[in-house]
Amino acid sequence: MKVVILGALSAMATEIARIYAARGADLGLLGSSAERLADLSADLRVRGAGSIKTLAVDLSAPPTSHEAVIGEFAGDMGGIDILILAYGKLGDQTLACGDLQHAADILTTNFTSAALWLLAAAKSMNGKGSIAVFSSVAGDRGRRSNYVYGSAKGGLAVLAQGMAHELAGTGLKIIIIKPGFIITPMTEGMRRSGPLWTGARRAARIVVNAIDRKRGPIVYVPGFWRWIMLIIRMIPAPIFHRTRL
Repeated sequence: MKVVILGALSAMATEIARIYAARGADLGLLGSSAERLADLSADLRVRGAGSIKTLAVDLSAPPTSHEAVIGEFAGDMGGIDILILAYGKLGDQTLACGDLQHAADILTTNFTSAALWLLAAAKSMNGKGSIAVFSSVAGDRGRRSNYVYGSAKGGLAVLAQGMAHELAGTGLKIIIIKPGFIITPMTEGMRRSGPLWTGARRAARIVVNAIDRKRGPIVYVPGFWRWIMLIIRMIPAPIFHRTRL
């Protein structure tokens, strides 16, 4: 099995990599820090990973040719069976309203750059395998608490849904992952307790299970978020606008 992870240093992606390492998979890891990628690679080898190829790169400001990067990984690894696009930036909603550069960073990281990697991956995988792309429940309805981040993740989900529609019936599966409240460094500073919160390891198992079963095109993590977001989407605007969600 050949697995490439873009954003391999995020908490959920690291746990996903550990699951595939235990299966003896060959791994391609892209992330922002060469030192941290080296540490992760050492951890994954102990867990049983096959070959490991790494690339330190700012995925939100990628090299000129996305296809060349993915093609290099495919060539060195002997193909790609699974590609996981798992990076993102939550940012600060209040700051983004007053600082347009901060808003641009959130939008570029979570939509523009991710969209280009996703399109390049689909083009490079020769009509077979699986691509799992991380969106968020925040993209299901614009809410005062995180609509800049949510709009970017929502746009990425719509792009991926369109690709899934186009590729239906082919050998390439697009799976849109929509995590809810996950305990990771990204959510540090929030009140991370209660039944709606899930650890990164459990979330990773849900994602890998969805890829194994080729579920989709949309997978909520955990699954109960599908029903929570359905209710939120159905609240009439006059009532919704009186909430502080």
